[in-house]
Amino acid sequence: DAVLGATIEGIANHVVSTFQLVECGAPFLMLRPSSGESGIQGELRLWQPVAAGGPLEKLVLLRYSSGDWTRLWMAAFAAGDSLVPHLLLGIGHVQTAAADEPPALHLDLLSKVSLAASTPAYLDAAYVPLSACHNDVLG
Repeated sequence: DAVLGATIEGIANHVVSTFQLVECGAPFLMLRPSSGESGIQGELRLWQPVAAGGPLEKLVLLRYSSGDWTRLWMAAFAAGDSLVPHLLLGIGHVQTAAADEPPALHLDLLSKVSLAASTPAYLDAAYVPLSACHNDVLG
């Protein structure tokens, strides 16, 4: 889980560098337990572009722990006028007294338009720009 967590943070750093994003706060928000316990339960970090009008509106990195669970999520939100879907990537890990469970991984492209109603032209416009990134990851 440490390797996957470092990978998600590495991807976030690459996105920040590639799209020239700046962090809003350091971190933007600290998460505290609602049960009245003291301490920090997690943090939310937020980046936005230096200049408006780019392909990415914001990047969010969320890390939090609760009980035996530790989670790390990254969400990259494409520009509102873009057909490119949003990206959601997360990892969750639970450590129990009985055994060290393998981490759970979540990866999703959140379409802005119902894929059932999509035309081939929309699919090309939305997903073809992701091919270079896909090839870069696999290459």
